[in-house]
Amino acid sequence: EEFNDWYNTAYIPPYLQVPGVLHARRFTAIEGQPKYLTLYEFADTNVPDTPEWDQARSSNPWSDRIRPIMRHDHGSPGVYRRIFPT
Repeated sequence: EEFNDWYNTAYIPPYLQVPGVLHARRFTAIEGQPKYLTLYEFADTNVPDTPEWDQARSSNPWSDRIRPIMRHDHGSPGVYRRIFPT
């Protein structure tokens, strides 16, 4: 419960303020793994390489306590280009 509270109220909101971040959506698996997926939509594929993205990543001290329990599954994080609709 704390993980989801943190993710929804402290982790995602600063990223939504980063120039070029259009949307962030979270999903939970009905079955299988990983249990959670967060999908960010960017105006440009370089958004996660910006100083503003790095600042958002480290903007909340709550993150320092929660981040050690997170894991990235194989292929994550990934950057994809939308091909349909264009």
